[in-house]
Amino acid sequence: MKETSRNYYKECRENAKLSQEQAAELLDISIRSLSDYENGKTIPPDDTVEKMVDVYHARLLGWVHLRNTSSLAMKCILEVQEPRSEADILLQVIFSEDDVLDIKKKMKEILKDGKITEDEVIDFNEVKKRAKIVAGKLLSIAVYEPEFE
Repeated sequence: MKETSRNYYKECRENAKLSQEQAAELLDISIRSLSDYENGKTIPPDDTVEKMVDVYHARLLGWVHLRNTSSLAMKCILEVQEPRSEADILLQVIFSEDDVLDIKKKMKEILKDGKITEDEVIDFNEVKKRAKIVAGKLLSIAVYEPEFE
């Protein structure tokens, strides 16, 4: 599991303003188990992470956990990153819109004759890669649940 995801359990708990003792009680696990999860010594089982998602109000935690603990999910689920602020959300939307327009233009050029020629394969693969990045940015906004006070 990636180092960043190991720390993400702790980050989400802290964002929920819970001590390890409070969180462990709400999750019905030992403080030692929670500490081991947060320090990367062990990987929490999916049912525990499901509780964390609910208790911490952090849907993105489930996404990150699945992506980093399942080889199938790593292949099938796009990588997302938590927006750090409402301004970050707006910037992601703006940049994504610009990227989508550029991707659309390039796809029109590639597919104007209805097929992808050998010369266009590299460009097409680059467009697909960029489209996945844009999709990941937009998904991160969709799964992000900020605390509004």
